[in-house]
Amino acid sequence: MTRIHTLRWLGLAVGLAFVPLVQAQTAPVNDAPVVNQSDLRVGAFKEPTRVTTYLPANPVYNISTLAQRLQQNIPNLRRPTVALLVGGQPTPSAWEHAANAGVRTVINLRPASELGIRDEGAEVRTAGLRYVEIPVAGPHDLTRAKAQLLWQQLKDAKGGVLVHCASGNRASALLTLAAHYGGGMSVTEAMTFGRQAGLTGLAPTVQSVLTGVPVAPATVAPAKPASR
Repeated sequence: MTRIHTLRWLGLAVGLAFVPLVQAQTAPVNDAPVVNQSDLRVGAFKEPTRVTTYLPANPVYNISTLAQRLQQNIPNLRRPTVALLVGGQPTPSAWEHAANAGVRTVINLRPASELGIRDEGAEVRTAGLRYVEIPVAGPHDLTRAKAQLLWQQLKDAKGGVLVHCASGNRASALLTLAAHYGGGMSVTEAMTFGRQAGLTGLAPTVQSVLTGVPVAPATVAPAKPASR
């Protein structure tokens, strides 16, 4: 699979939900979003995209207000492709804003034990969105099998997708693996995509999974002798 085809497929896999700005101002709240095919070109994936740009609006919010509401309710929010949002744990108020932005599927990577008594699935379904759980408790769960499961969910999604964990770290890490194992990106391309999705602290672990090279142990500088 060529790089161009892979990048195009990645955009299609996460759904055709985000409305181009020229059409969003008049789109009714409950109407299915209209997609501008030009938004799915390779150029849409070349540079990291913050959520503050290119978000659709609706009759309730203008573009900047909707983006602000999303960022206030979803920490570390990133938008690496036209129909994909990645971030940390959303607040209960986030789902309405996510739906207004074109999200139709929420994929939660946090194990149930991390959520305590909160029933996120019920919150998401009440907002009319599809809910998927792929538990990733830590680096040991960053596996090829879970990455392929995530990729399949992205392919099956109809509309925009929000993938989240607690901080966005695990979400961006598993998306990086999914881009490689499911989307056919090279290791370098997948790591670039991962950084666009917010990959930081787990980057060495992800690189190790992709290449099979163990993470180098941290080196500790020898202590300087005490001055006399």
